[in-house]
Amino acid sequence: MGEGGVKPPDEEIRLRLAELEPDDGIRGFGVLSDDELNRARRFLDPRYGEMFMARRALVRYVVGDWLGLAPEDVVFGQESRGKPYVVGHGDAHFSVSHAGSYTMVAMGSEPLGVDIETLDAIVDVEGVAGRVL
Repeated sequence: MGEGGVKPPDEEIRLRLAELEPDDGIRGFGVLSDDELNRARRFLDPRYGEMFMARRALVRYVVGDWLGLAPEDVVFGQESRGKPYVVGHGDAHFSVSHAGSYTMVAMGSEPLGVDIETLDAIVDVEGVAGRVL
C-alpha cells in the first residue's frame, strides 16, 4: 500500500494522451521540483526546456491524480537503469513516452511500458506492430 493508505486500483491500466505546447511548461512551473527546473535550464534551446517542463508537469498531475496526491507532492526516484518510479508507492507503476508534441502516460499496479511514435517516423507500421504487439 502507498503512503497515506492510498492504493492504486488493482488490475487497472490508465492511459493519458496529451498534445502539449511549450507554454504549457510555464503554466506547470509551480509543481516541478528544483531538480526538474535545473534539468530544464540545461537545454540549449529554451523551447526544449519548456517542453520538458510541460511533460514533467503533466506526469505529476496524472500520477498525482491517480494516487490522490497533489502534483507537487509526487516525488520521483530513478532505478539503476534509469526507469523512474514514485517514491513511497512501490505498487504504483508508470511509463512515459513522447513524440513531437504528444506525450502519453501509462499507469498501472504492475510494471508496464508505453511507446508512441509519429506515423511519419515509421515506414512499415504493420511490420513493426507484428514484432512488438
